[in-house]
Amino acid sequence: MQMMINSKENEVSKQLDNWLNTGIIDINVARKIREEMHKKKVEETLKNHKYKIWQGTGKDKRWKTHVPPNHLIIAKPTKEELVEALVEYYENINKKDDKSTLKTLYSKWLRKKALYTKSSNYIRRIDNEWNRFYKNSDIVDKPLKELTSVMLDEWIHKTIKENHLTKKQFYNMGIILKEELKYAVELGLIPSNPLEKVEIKKTIFEREARKPAKTQVFLVDEQKKLEKAAYQDFHETNSANALAIIFALQTGLRIGEMVALKYSDIQDDYLYVNRMEVRNQCQDEKGFWKNCEYTIVEHTKSEAGNRKIYLTSKAKEILNLIKETNTKNGFTDGDYIFVDMDGRIHVRALDYRIRKCCKLADIDIKSFHKLRKTYISTLIEHNVNIDLVREIVGHEDARTTYKNYCYNTQTEDMTKKTLEKALCG
Repeated sequence: MQMMINSKENEVSKQLDNWLNTGIIDINVARKIREEMHKKKVEETLKNHKYKIWQGTGKDKRWKTHVPPNHLIIAKPTKEELVEALVEYYENINKKDDKSTLKTLYSKWLRKKALYTKSSNYIRRIDNEWNRFYKNSDIVDKPLKELTSVMLDEWIHKTIKENHLTKKQFYNMGIILKEELKYAVELGLIPSNPLEKVEIKKTIFEREARKPAKTQVFLVDEQKKLEKAAYQDFHETNSANALAIIFALQTGLRIGEMVALKYSDIQDDYLYVNRMEVRNQCQDEKGFWKNCEYTIVEHTKSEAGNRKIYLTSKAKEILNLIKETNTKNGFTDGDYIFVDMDGRIHVRALDYRIRKCCKLADIDIKSFHKLRKTYISTLIEHNVNIDLVREIVGHEDARTTYKNYCYNTQTEDMTKKTLEKALCG
């Protein structure tokens, strides 16, 4: 087939040379060339047209299809007339908006992206990716119509290699290119997405080394030291905030969920989690992102995040101690559990508290999120069914629980004894 096409192209080329040399045009040959060119144009149009072509039923027997950007319907009496209308439609598209680029389209696309998320943090992360990988690159100034799959292929692989990106990092930065080009097709700025023809070589990604357990969880001996430090801080400051650290080791709550807890969330032996605190992001007049107000939202991180957690006897003791302390201090803010003299505490208060208690315990400083990882790892080590663990901690997939939250919390000596017992009986 390719040889036939090349043969026809050579024939056309020879004929054009002949016309230029002689100044004589053969009308029949010219008509034939025009027909071949139009046939090729029709083939390209149908190849790039992503919508179904169908014939109406009932009284309306016309042939129909959708067209970008707004999925409008084109209808014609015959299929041939519909195809001709498509060719003309896409030709008209190609005549306009020649100056549109990834850079000129970015702000408009990002505003649309923001409509589909409640998280301003997510929009900020996308903007950070744009500034890091796209803003000063040559590709963003190329007219969209000039972007080819070859050009995108080279730029993507070069970017991955130069920045030593892992698969996850590439996914985060690649969302911009993927969705902007898809948006351009929807707007009718380009007839098809050239990125669809690009195949990313998986072997080029950097391998993400698993971090040592001692950096991701609090080991058993560290947990004891941390709890002792939390009680010490509680008695010295007469503030119940430090008790959130011990409570986290008994519940595995996210830090944003912790500060949004209410006493009404407690029913019998269970704690019902259904809200969290979010820290909204906003841009100043120069376009720089900054932290804005903290707000409570009536949902958790994911659909699986709304859940119930069994309250151990130790967890109940901590809750009673918190309530007793806050009542004695006169601290209150509606029904919220974690409060101080200014009302409900925010995430930053627990960020400060965990670091302070790590210093008091003379252990490596780890974030509040590492308490959640410790809780999950402890459940798995004690043979709690993995699907139950997934459900308790609010993960949609157990693979997430295993891959990102399962670490050995035992000390080196404890690990040796465990292996001896397992292998030597």
